[in-house]
Amino acid sequence: MNILSNKKKWNRGKLFHFIVTIFLFFLLISKSFSQNDSITIDPIYLINETNRLLIECSKPLPLPIFLVYGKAGMNLAKKIYTGATSSYSSLTDFSSKNGFGYQSGIGLEYCINKRIAVNAEISFLHKTLLSHCRQNNNLVEYDLVQSQNWFELPIVIKYTIDKYKIKPYFQTGISYETLLKNNPKFTTTIKDDYEPIVYEAAISEDIYNAEVNLSFIFGGGLKFRHYQDFFFIDFRYSIGINIYENLSHSSTSYYLWSQYFVNEKDYLLRNLYLSFGFSKTIIKSK
Repeated sequence: MNILSNKKKWNRGKLFHFIVTIFLFFLLISKSFSQNDSITIDPIYLINETNRLLIECSKPLPLPIFLVYGKAGMNLAKKIYTGATSSYSSLTDFSSKNGFGYQSGIGLEYCINKRIAVNAEISFLHKTLLSHCRQNNNLVEYDLVQSQNWFELPIVIKYTIDKYKIKPYFQTGISYETLLKNNPKFTTTIKDDYEPIVYEAAISEDIYNAEVNLSFIFGGGLKFRHYQDFFFIDFRYSIGINIYENLSHSSTSYYLWSQYFVNEKDYLLRNLYLSFGFSKTIIKSK
């Protein structure tokens, strides 16, 4: 077997040892010839020692078993309306736009082998939900902006294609989220014969039937290896399965006393995440 044709990555530390050994060997020969000294070289020993060092250097780097990582990035959140509006409500044409937010988190990764890994994370999410509706007479329109903080606990399984220096991976899992804080803002636009009149007010009451969300996660990313560690880019799409229903958002503003975002149409949450991070190996195979 030709050791030099081995395609495995050389261990950098042992490769350095091999280079230093060869350098000292030739330095010794040069010094001996310069002093006209006679030296004795055992060719069998030299060949065996060279092959031993080449074999050691050609061994692959140890496989990481446990890694810790941190990441941060941005997200888009959107309501997906389902079902019908309450019969007691005069609001129609519910719609939602993507709201911009951000997230950060830390996690632990366990590598079952060089392709399959399991990740457990703790993340903080800031989401913005944008909603719009109008009354049946089309003379009054309502906009609701909800700025929310969430605590997330996702469990993810990753499959990595370990053939290239830049390693693509795919992932799927499940996530549990709980609402920490909700800051809603209510805007009413009244259309008249001259120009629209706009009123803004903070919502005094924002009632949820639940403050948790369970989501399925799908996505992928790229990993860039740096010795035993990795830089990575992570992409995820989460599909919420909790239905938010019979929601009531009301304001006590004098101008908005009769204008409620009452019995908002039932909806699900959808989220798109893009994160950048770094993972550090803490335990590796022997």
